[in-house]
Amino acid sequence: MRYRITAASALVAAAALVLAGCAGTSATATSDTSSAETVEVGAVLQARGDVDPWSSTWAASLGAVAAEDPTVKITTSYEAADPTAAEPVIRQLLDAGSQVVLMPTFILGDVAATIAAEYPDVPMLVTGVAAPQAPNLWAAAPSFLEMGYATCWALTSLSDDGRIGVVKAVDDPVQSEIQVGCDLGAKAANPDASITTVNSNSYTDQQANREQTQRLLDDGIDEIYFISGSEDSLGGFAVCAQEDARCASYGDTQQWLPTGGVEVITMDWSGIITTLIEQAEAGAPAADFFNATLENGGLVASLSGNGVTDELVAEFDAMIAQLADGTIELPDSVAHPGYR
Repeated sequence: MRYRITAASALVAAAALVLAGCAGTSATATSDTSSAETVEVGAVLQARGDVDPWSSTWAASLGAVAAEDPTVKITTSYEAADPTAAEPVIRQLLDAGSQVVLMPTFILGDVAATIAAEYPDVPMLVTGVAAPQAPNLWAAAPSFLEMGYATCWALTSLSDDGRIGVVKAVDDPVQSEIQVGCDLGAKAANPDASITTVNSNSYTDQQANREQTQRLLDDGIDEIYFISGSEDSLGGFAVCAQEDARCASYGDTQQWLPTGGVEVITMDWSGIITTLIEQAEAGAPAADFFNATLENGGLVASLSGNGVTDELVAEFDAMIAQLADGTIELPDSVAHPGYR
């Protein structure tokens, strides 16, 4: 199913991508291109943006690019949760003429490396802990330390007793590094802060996440951070909404928590997407690592939501400025050595 994006709003564009995805496993978003040559972009997401916070950041960024550039045609599939299912879909996108291929998921590193080697003229990108691969495969990831620091600083500042909860999906390198940042941010907000961490043990099991979130709430912990940003988080969000707890993840969490959510940080991938499109247009693919940070605008911090006051926003903005310019020092990244 094809949707024509005519609104200038990134939000409207992203919504079109999500809406199209409801009709099947793949969707196409395009703009009216009467004279300019179209650039075909294929994106394989792990889930629709309305059921997965991580994917919501990519859906919004893809929508923003399509709304900004009328020559961009984006075809989106939601098969990236399984490498076996994702690989033939990626090959279909390439066979159909995709000039840029995006694989924004954490489990397609091997698949991406294999396919990129077979299509060296096509700029590609994969996210997670994978490394770039010359001549055409980019790797990308946000600063997990900055994400954790900012979010847990905010939640701890909102907590009456300095206690916050963290819900992980699993103990993987990414979530472990976010937790390191979280610990630092919480202690910066309140030296006596206490963090209780639980695991749903699944990226998709909403019921397991719901039960772990309820456990935190039963212990009197009302500020909760869903580190994974994966589909399982929606189970916890449902409990937060019922209990009017202050809960955060990343992306547009208020679409799931219109009253209890706390917006802290999201990712803007539009810059790196545009870079790959420009490489495709120039016929000059490259391979590098994009580290989305507060400094380069790949991470965007803005505090709002349940219990947030103007005074706290001012304190938060001052902290973010120091985090962005390096005044607040963070340890070296283990997930991505040499980067923030």
